Amino acid sequence: MRKHDFFRYERFAGYLKKLFTESWRANLVRTVLLFATMLVVELWTAITIYPNYYDAEGKLLTDYRMDYDPAFITLWPILAFLFLAVGCFMSSRFLHDGQRKSERIAMLTTPVSTFENWLARWILHVPAVIVVFFGCLYLADALRVAIFTPVYPELPISLFKITGSNYSLEEVVPMFILYFLCTSLYLLGGVFFPRRAILTTSIVLFFVAWFYVFIGFSSLDFFNEEPGYDYSPGKLLMWAYLCVATLFCWWLSYRRLKELEVIDRL
Repeated sequence: MRKHDFFRYERFAGYLKKLFTESWRANLVRTVLLFATMLVVELWTAITIYPNYYDAEGKLLTDYRMDYDPAFITLWPILAFLFLAVGCFMSSRFLHDGQRKSERIAMLTTPVSTFENWLARWILHVPAVIVVFFGCLYLADALRVAIFTPVYPELPISLFKITGSNYSLEEVVPMFILYFLCTSLYLLGGVFFPRRAILTTSIVLFFVAWFYVFIGFSSLDFFNEEPGYDYSPGKLLMWAYLCVATLFCWWLSYRRLKELEVIDRL
């Protein structure tokens, strides 16, 4: 077996299993905390929202005309923020086992190619996080529905929907594009600043964001358009640019990891 082959599935699968085994306890604790947080948010929202649609005698208000779960209005922004926060946090831990030089050398001298090293970490810190998040979300949401449907049978209580009456698919897709862009930036920060990835990346992004707010977008109507999704060429070009920027950040993180490999081995 040649150590520097670009990709070999058996070797990659073994390394992915190794990374998962080394961090499963810490990730299990994070998953439990995430589920507990979601459950508290779900129950608190239901307790505070549902009674508002009943009068003092416990009867449904006659002017209630919603055809969707009223809890969605409150849950959507809270869960969206939590989704982004969890994604950025986990992405920033891309090289959490390489904060010290000795740990980094041990990690970089593992008999896998740089691409296999990067891809295994990317899977655990990007798509796996999304799967775990939505698994916890719908488990907590199912408990909310099971608990409150018998209590408020007149309300259209249902499982949380990513798209629905409040947000259409055309509005949700750009939100996911922004999510992947933000997490890719924190993943890149985790490679460049493995010791204080969240703090350093946040500071850098803060100043970059203010620069673009006052200079980059000052002449654009990007934030001043009418509500609803716009299929204009300018908007589509903007979203395409953000997609390319996300891919570029992932590619740059791979190149940086490869550069670390060369530097530490020298």
